[in-house]
Amino acid sequence: MRSAVTRHGIPAVVLLAMVVPALVLAPRLPDPIAVHWGWGGAPDGHAPWWLVTAGAAVFWGVAWVVVARNASAAPGVYGLGGVFLAAHSLGLWANLDATSWERARPVTWSLALGIAVTGLVAAAVGWWLAPGKPPEAALSGTAPSAGLRPGEEAVWSGTAHNFVVLAIAPVAAAVAAVFGRVGVWWAGLLVSLVALMFSTVRVLVGPAGVRVCLGLLGWPRRTLDYDEIAEAGSDRVVPLAYGGWGWRRRPGRTAVVVRAGDGLVLRLRSGGTFLVTVDDARTAAGLVNDYVSRHRSPAS
Repeated sequence: MRSAVTRHGIPAVVLLAMVVPALVLAPRLPDPIAVHWGWGGAPDGHAPWWLVTAGAAVFWGVAWVVVARNASAAPGVYGLGGVFLAAHSLGLWANLDATSWERARPVTWSLALGIAVTGLVAAAVGWWLAPGKPPEAALSGTAPSAGLRPGEEAVWSGTAHNFVVLAIAPVAAAVAAVFGRVGVWWAGLLVSLVALMFSTVRVLVGPAGVRVCLGLLGWPRRTLDYDEIAEAGSDRVVPLAYGGWGWRRRPGRTAVVVRAGDGLVLRLRSGGTFLVTVDDARTAAGLVNDYVSRHRSPAS
């Protein structure tokens, strides 16, 4: 019952809460409506109300699919949904009965803070409803091997890219630089640069350990020695199940996530896990296991 509520019940309610009020209040909204407010609280951007509502519905529809396929993604999905629903509702309220989008109510920092708090509360609800055990690779009994022979050494290098971010970030930076308002354009440029930094991850497996480098600059990075690793495996990664994209930390596990798909999972001797999204993760896991076995038995 709880799983059904998590996967479908709450997402359905949120979708209705996004769409129905906009349809009911449409006669009282200007067209277009204000969709962005400047640092001073005054509206400075607009869009058709139907486009805003359709975009909200599509966004939440995709999020619904994610949480329906993996209920452990609920904290991240609900957190994003809470922020989006609060922002959408605030936008409707600000535009209600305005004669034009320029005359929409101002949005202050206190209201923006309320949106953030709503997101945190929604994430907490998702955490409570999500399955208690986080997703982990099935390592026991089927640990892969690369077939490394005694005396041999090998190096494996792999990457993972978020091509959507790589494609969009430069465009967003250019648009921000060309069309941005004075004093605001730099924010779009900064966001684009940060996105590029977290669009790529590189993994190196060799005799000295496992090195993970995030971003185009290879930082932050971490090197794990083989005496830290109990076993390695691979898993299919859903980013929102780990709190989203980037370098994510939770009690007992760390995840470096730039996209969905293959991920290398290192079961640590401390009891935690370290996961990184990378192509051909099973091959990397096999080589890690061979080096771990050799480290435990130097004479082999």
